[in-house]
Amino acid sequence: PESPSEDNSMEMMGMGMGMGMGMMGMREGDAERSVLEFAVSEANSGMVTALLDAGVLPVQAAKEPAPSSPELGMGMPGMPPGMGMMGMPGMTPDMSGRQSAIELANAEILPLLLAKLPEAMLPKALEEDGEVSLLRRVLAKRDLAKAKLLIEHGANVNHPVPGTELAKPDPGEPVPPGSPLGQGMMPGMLPGMMPEMGMGMPGLNPMMPPGMMGMGMLGESDEVDLESLSVISLVARVGDSDLFKLILEKGADPAREEPDGSTPLHHAAANPEGAVLSQLLKQQPKLDTRDDNDRTAVAQAAEGGLIENVRQLEQAGANLNDHIVINAAIRSLNRELVAHLIDSATKPLNENWNRALPELEKIIWPGERGMRMGMNPYGMMAPPPVPPSTEEELESIRGIATLLLENGLTSANLKTASDVA
Repeated sequence: PESPSEDNSMEMMGMGMGMGMGMMGMREGDAERSVLEFAVSEANSGMVTALLDAGVLPVQAAKEPAPSSPELGMGMPGMPPGMGMMGMPGMTPDMSGRQSAIELANAEILPLLLAKLPEAMLPKALEEDGEVSLLRRVLAKRDLAKAKLLIEHGANVNHPVPGTELAKPDPGEPVPPGSPLGQGMMPGMLPGMMPEMGMGMPGLNPMMPPGMMGMGMLGESDEVDLESLSVISLVARVGDSDLFKLILEKGADPAREEPDGSTPLHHAAANPEGAVLSQLLKQQPKLDTRDDNDRTAVAQAAEGGLIENVRQLEQAGANLNDHIVINAAIRSLNRELVAHLIDSATKPLNENWNRALPELEKIIWPGERGMRMGMNPYGMMAPPPVPPSTEEELESIRGIATLLLENGLTSANLKTASDVA
């Protein structure tokens, strides 16, 4: 007698046959799924194998989109196909968020799919003709095992092709209608402004406190949009040394520059896995490249309090005597790192240290002085730091304050470590 799992696979196979195997039939939320996609999403390897052996491809051949008919155009002249108000006749379901069988696959099923994929269909299956390839999305989710499988089966480790990245608009520059950065936006609207969430006023950023009226420059954020990074910068930031070594062997460019001016070295410096940085430093990258926020790679390491990464970069020749590095180390609240920077500095401490105590004060008393004037000293759209809440944080602040004061730095507000509540 057949095992229960085999019975289940055969039953599902029969259902697949009845629905025209691989054709649209399963519904998942608002999007339909093929039988293969359903089997993959259920991690049913038996059914997946049966479907593949029967000739179902992991990805369907590209088809020309059906022409839009006037009677199904939702009655609104000039509206792009597939767009419209919810509930209007003729609306085409939004399939943009639908995941392919390969994206849905786990590490056990993925090799089954890739083994049946014709080589000519690989770029389509891995979405390398789009803005964000499947490999980049997988890396952004930190699924390193799946990323390794994709790379070993031929995924492009230099995606996006250099020169095709989305350009970063200048501050205050409107996004042209139809631009990839302007999807879902009103023509001429600045990035990050969303009418549907703007507190009832078109163009307001939903993260902005009421009353700010959308004025001021777009705030700097330490959040990184991982999907926007190239493959090598993604692996440098979230990968491990084995994966980084693999993409170098596959031809990834260690000197690549991102649209924001950062390099793989910036992202490796921010990775707690110091072995990745060590691998990259063997490629002798430029150490003094600054991103659009004027940060070098060692400043990125200091921001995360990653003292071992800072030491690696220092030994390679990186300059630690930089006020951006120093202030980043202060914000990390890593006393050992601040002590290392002081030990490495020429005495007496020079002008690069002038902002060290004020930077510490912003952590102790976040926004207090600026808020008295009705202003946010961290920028119109940037939330002030959260004040220290644990005894461990307060102890770190007191230790850093003592180091700075003992080395000749002065402040009208912070005279001794005991001034830290």
